[in-house]
Amino acid sequence: VDQSFFFQGVNIGGATTIVDRLSNPMAITMAQAGTWRDRGVSLFYDRIFATTILREDNRMMIVGGASGALLAQFARDTTEIYDPITDLFYFGPLLTMPRSMHTQTELDDGRTLLVGGVNATNLPQAGCEIYDPVADQFVLAAQMNVPRMGHTAVKLSDGRVLVSGGFQALNVMPTQLNALFDIVDSLEIYDPATDTWTLGPDMSEPKAGHLMMKRPNGEVLLAGGISWLTLPPTLAPYASRFCDIY
Repeated sequence: VDQSFFFQGVNIGGATTIVDRLSNPMAITMAQAGTWRDRGVSLFYDRIFATTILREDNRMMIVGGASGALLAQFARDTTEIYDPITDLFYFGPLLTMPRSMHTQTELDDGRTLLVGGVNATNLPQAGCEIYDPVADQFVLAAQMNVPRMGHTAVKLSDGRVLVSGGFQALNVMPTQLNALFDIVDSLEIYDPATDTWTLGPDMSEPKAGHLMMKRPNGEVLLAGGISWLTLPPTLAPYASRFCDIY
């Protein structure tokens, strides 16, 4: 159990070479299927709400995330790469800023857009960056018009990225429930060709933690999420079942 099988593909050469091309080495760990087990492999840091990017070398990179709790996060600017050959994690390139609960969208040119999330002091941020797989580094991108965390993102048919909703702040006074009223109804669109954000029409209600799906005809469906409404003399949060189409 948990023994690794290593393999690598080769092309047999012609009259003057024995081996023409080599594939990247791969590894399969032999174990009983359908079971969970602890192999003693660990990240360097504890992380919640991180994202993952499949690198060009077929290794998985864990991006950002935080320690702490939902309303008391300490976001990280580090990445960790899992190497299936050694069965270990090692540090990858640094982000341009700490972020957790961000969104991640692959662009048409193979780069990856990271949007918003909370920073090291748990504040929603408008900052964005792009991972360049050729240079293997993160570079700053244009900032959004609205800080966001708990938002959603989807790539449109023309290659632009639609971002909607989320928390623009996390005001926890006088109680933690007050943070729910920082959820916004705005959306904006990122154009990677010009590195610019443009505000779009507002949704029918504020939404965070909602679903966003591109329909076959190019339209975008926004469904459910956490929202709030005005019930004078107060505001009332609720879990929504309503949908919007952009």
